[in-house]
Amino acid sequence: MIRLFAGIASRALRRVMAGLITCAVIALVLHDVVVSAQRKTTRYSFTEIANTSGPFLVLAFSSINNQGTVAFDGLLDTGDFGIFTGAGGSITTVADGSGAFSVFASLPSINEAGRVAFSAIQDGGGEGIFTSKNGVLTTIAA
Repeated sequence: MIRLFAGIASRALRRVMAGLITCAVIALVLHDVVVSAQRKTTRYSFTEIANTSGPFLVLAFSSINNQGTVAFDGLLDTGDFGIFTGAGGSITTVADGSGAFSVFASLPSINEAGRVAFSAIQDGGGEGIFTSKNGVLTTIAA
């Protein structure tokens, strides 16, 4: 009789445990469904800034600010290397090898105000750090 009771109690305990496990699994699934429903779907759009089918032979290092303006360096089909900016429309030349610079030494950086910073070797020799905004070139260190 004790064995019979132990067997019944054991089966009852297994059913209770199975029920608890099933409830726990259902609760986890429901939690995942609620969490998934609360997540926002982020959508992105992409804007072409420049490509190599136009005046650029090579596009290199770049940075972007929160307004979506990209500063990048590139090699033109003419053989001149330069620093440029764009936001999906026309490309603006910040500085290039046809001017006061012979080599651009680092990747350009652009801030929220649209000021581009870069380092370069000047035609007359000497390396410096420069910024440019709205066509005005400023020497930071030379």
